[in-house]
Amino acid sequence: VGRIVVVASLCLVASCAPATPDPVECGVSRTIDAAPEARGTFDVGVRTWELTYTPPAATAPRTIRVYAWYPTRDTDRGTITYVGTFADEASLLDATPADPVDGCAYPVFAFSHGYQGYAGGSAFLMKHLASHGWVAIGVDHTGNTLVDNVEPLPTAHYIARPRDISEALDAIDALPDSDPLS
Repeated sequence: VGRIVVVASLCLVASCAPATPDPVECGVSRTIDAAPEARGTFDVGVRTWELTYTPPAATAPRTIRVYAWYPTRDTDRGTITYVGTFADEASLLDATPADPVDGCAYPVFAFSHGYQGYAGGSAFLMKHLASHGWVAIGVDHTGNTLVDNVEPLPTAHYIARPRDISEALDAIDALPDSDPLS
């Protein structure tokens, strides 16, 4: 008997700043004319941090690792390592985010890894999107990654997974205006 694994991804597209209501006018949208299989015009930066929140009806806080891949013009920064093991020399750790083109906001893609996965396991897709002018957000779902899987998974974990993504998006949204990813 085989096991069925479902991988869920959520894609959210941020609209342009209120002063520019037509998304076609945003420079980032023009990347749609590029061949989707080709690498985009940006280099890729990545930022990571831990985020702690308390899920509804939970008695203890939950800590997750959040990753944000984003467009950059930098060419030299540190290397990131996913789940303490897999180095990604193609993403520039803590690189300076490129300014959004034409004053518009970058579109955002939110990613949820599969069973026993980790956010960096799909870094190839996150980097591809960032090279085309997207901000890609991913999280390591604590308790169900390659390195910390709990068996059997408690029911609360399935409730926490979508909340992990929501909390990560809220954290990006709450960045101060002085942060280039805000």
